[in-house]
Amino acid sequence: MIDGKANATVECNPLQGELFFETAKKVLKGEPVPKSVFVKEDVFPAETAAEVFPTRKY
Repeated sequence: MIDGKANATVECNPLQGELFFETAKKVLKGEPVPKSVFVKEDVFPAETAAEVFPTRKY
């Protein structure tokens, strides 16, 4: 996007592992967990690519 080759990127956040394993451990212990667990994902337009890219953890 920074080079003008795309207009937007839709994120599928790969940083879900820790939340998944914390939730799975609770389930295995019989502890209550939320019915739905959401991971923050986002859509990034080309206009913000140069600003947002350096802040990404992957």
